[in-house]
Amino acid sequence: MDDIVLLLTACINPNGMSYTVVQDIELRKKQYRESLSFYLTHTKYKIVFIENSNIDISCLYQKEISEGRLECITFDGNNYDRYLGKGFGEALILNYAYIHSKLIAQSHYIVKITGRVIVENVIELIDSCSLDKKSVYCELGLREKTTVSVFFIAHKDFYPLFLSKRNLINDFSKCYFEKVLFQSILEWRK
Repeated sequence: MDDIVLLLTACINPNGMSYTVVQDIELRKKQYRESLSFYLTHTKYKIVFIENSNIDISCLYQKEISEGRLECITFDGNNYDRYLGKGFGEALILNYAYIHSKLIAQSHYIVKITGRVIVENVIELIDSCSLDKKSVYCELGLREKTTVSVFFIAHKDFYPLFLSKRNLINDFSKCYFEKVLFQSILEWRK
């Protein structure tokens, strides 16, 4: 159990980011809180909640934080060039978490989940993985050479490889987060 950490990525204030359907800050905050409550209630994993628009909700979870079950990290990371897109922001969030999270430093596997999404069968998905090797588990679109990035499981040693390519992510040039993740997984398998 201590080898695995859930990493919930968040951007409460998208500040007009293109291709972001829900812009309402209060609605997004509510969705993040519902998702976080689900994972705290329905799993026993430690959780890192990392938010990049400098909106701190940690005051709502002081008990879980003091018990060492939850780590809330907030930083100012949503002020980059909008042409790069929300996937670039997601990569910045992952990079910041990888560098600054104490729970990630103590774990071997990171279960990355887009913070507003509730994966109801998260325990079954984790249990179905063989975590004795340094593996990555992700839904691949082989024909499109892309991935589903809302949820994936990866050994933390995979992250430096993927994050070293984060500057390739650029929505304007159609080099999306999911394509860079796909290429990184192929390289990791070699």
